[in-house]
Amino acid sequence: MSRLMCFLLIFSVIAVPVMANDSIGNVVLISAADKQVPEFTNKELRLLFLGYPVTKASATYKPLINASNQLVYSMFLQKVMYMTESRYERQLLSRVFRYGGERPVRYDDKGDLIRNLKKRPNAITFVNANITLQLDGVKIVQQLW
Repeated sequence: MSRLMCFLLIFSVIAVPVMANDSIGNVVLISAADKQVPEFTNKELRLLFLGYPVTKASATYKPLINASNQLVYSMFLQKVMYMTESRYERQLLSRVFRYGGERPVRYDDKGDLIRNLKKRPNAITFVNANITLQLDGVKIVQQLW
């Protein structure tokens, strides 16, 4: 019986992160449909979401942090920013206090996020790719994973 319990424990430790990763699917970078947004390198994305200005094709882009889906937000921080949420928050605060400027705006509501994405010039954000089919007026800029 103890071997069975040990096996189940090991299986749950291995299977749960894999299953969570599969449930997210692909995460994509999106912008308003009427905007021409180039693809970004991983370094540019990290700088952008840390609040540094990133200019491409004579436009400075503004990141909107999508915290409406906690799983997608956590995976974005892990796979793109290479940070935990607490470290990310510390990095943002540190940068603002040292160099000034603004933190990227965080949206906990998907509706507010999409409205502001369409309204703000050169705004970009990340979402689950499955959700883009339900959104009007947005386009996929690039697949993040």
